[in-house]
Amino acid sequence: MSRGRSRAKRERAATRGRTFSSSSGDTLDREGASHDRAGAHRWYAAAIVALASFITYVLTLQPGVVGGDGGELAAAACQGGIAHPPGYPLYTMLAWLAARVPAGDDPLARINFLSALFAAGAGAALVWAVARWTCNVWAGVLAGSLFCFSPLVWRYAVGAEVFALNN
Repeated sequence: MSRGRSRAKRERAATRGRTFSSSSGDTLDREGASHDRAGAHRWYAAAIVALASFITYVLTLQPGVVGGDGGELAAAACQGGIAHPPGYPLYTMLAWLAARVPAGDDPLARINFLSALFAAGAGAALVWAVARWTCNVWAGVLAGSLFCFSPLVWRYAVGAEVFALNN
């Protein structure tokens, strides 16, 4: 019994301060805590896809009111009112804040800009989630890019619509 304990103590002393690699590629310290290197890659990939899609959305923003509920949502946001039921309170409050940002002279452009920001954020979240679930960053990049640049998502990302927030 005492021999096993001393051997364990010798092994602990010999490995103190060293790091090891697990089979998944994570780095383990002497206590066995994992330092996920792939986690940083997921965040970088999500940021790159979000930035690329956001720049594309901003370059293709609608200059005015789009069809659908865009005009009603923008008017409700600018006036602090309520759009048709269910009213979309979170979108209306965030768009109200965006309309009051002192940049430019068109509050509708700022609300359209907010929708582009929401859609790019949804794409980043998708990249991160797929990359984590599949353990493959490129799968996340592909899924996020296909989502961000699909025609329907792009359409709602460049105009004042609540769907970009709800993605």
